[in-house]
Amino acid sequence: MFAVAPYLLHASGNVVSTVGSVVRLECQFFAVPAPTVSWSKDSYALWSAEHLHVLGGTVVIGAVVTEDAGLYQCWADSDAGIEYAVIRLIVEPRLTTAFPILQPSGQ
Repeated sequence: MFAVAPYLLHASGNVVSTVGSVVRLECQFFAVPAPTVSWSKDSYALWSAEHLHVLGGTVVIGAVVTEDAGLYQCWADSDAGIEYAVIRLIVEPRLTTAFPILQPSGQ
């Protein structure tokens, strides 16, 4: 049987999100045999947690908080080699109106 080293088919580009939204980060790799896909954030291993779910080549973050911003790395590992991609998540504050918007009164 032949082996094909992992190569990247698709990865999310830089992602800009707002606080409270849902974010989906994706990495798709091809390899023979099928690779194992793992994730890290800012060089630390990434595992499913309360508001974050790691599902193979996908990370879903529900109710994004500012601490979720950073560099996410996905990598595919197989007997034939390893390949990776990096995704930057930028989290912006949710825009709110500090003062009520008043309509001009009729003259």
